[in-house]
Amino acid sequence: MPEPGETRESLLIRLRDPQCDTAWQEFSAIYRPMVYRLARHSGLQDSDAEDVTQRVLLSVSGAIGEWRKDALWATP
Repeated sequence: MPEPGETRESLLIRLRDPQCDTAWQEFSAIYRPMVYRLARHSGLQDSDAEDVTQRVLLSVSGAIGEWRKDALWATP
């Protein structure tokens, strides 16, 4: 499993294409276990942690089209 760290810009760009299954598989392989562990560590039981993990990935899926690299450095 790849180690989490700074997500590659190239992966984020590929995620914007809903037909790019390999990008979503890679993203999920990196972040699904991490989100699940965080949910379990916060005290959720297995089924609730799975639900939270799924909701997080769905949220990313719904928002990735709005992602812009320059937005990361924008001043609020």
